[in-house]
Amino acid sequence: MKSLGMRTLQGVLSNNEGRILLSNEARGKGWQIRDIRCFPNRIEQLPSAPAPDYNAIRLATAGGLGTVSFSFEDNRVLGMASFVGGNHFATFDDKQLITNDLFILGKSIATVGDGDTAYQVTLEAFEISDSEEIMSIVKETAQSGTNS
Repeated sequence: MKSLGMRTLQGVLSNNEGRILLSNEARGKGWQIRDIRCFPNRIEQLPSAPAPDYNAIRLATAGGLGTVSFSFEDNRVLGMASFVGGNHFATFDDKQLITNDLFILGKSIATVGDGDTAYQVTLEAFEISDSEEIMSIVKETAQSGTNS
């Protein structure tokens, strides 16, 4: 795989709002997650907000827009990030190649401000072979849904 460079995507999501973050229709091109971050969108929410206030995002593939699961039991989920009590936490699969769509979903509870969640996602693009693309698509579609 040959790196084609990095791309940073950012925006704001309301509670339970989801959207397509990346639509990859290019053959021979795949993306990997390099970093994900989220935080309250309003300055008045940035100080250490009391529990239960939080902001969170979830990244998913293969039709992930239709589910609100924030569980890694759902194999479509590639990463999550949260901002709780002034602290940022994130975990993500940095090896999975994204060859189709990448979806983002925001969740929040706020006692101060509107609860909107700002996000920043950094992806790295790669030139991939036909076999790498096929294997990635098979993994992405074969693992869609939840483990049983």
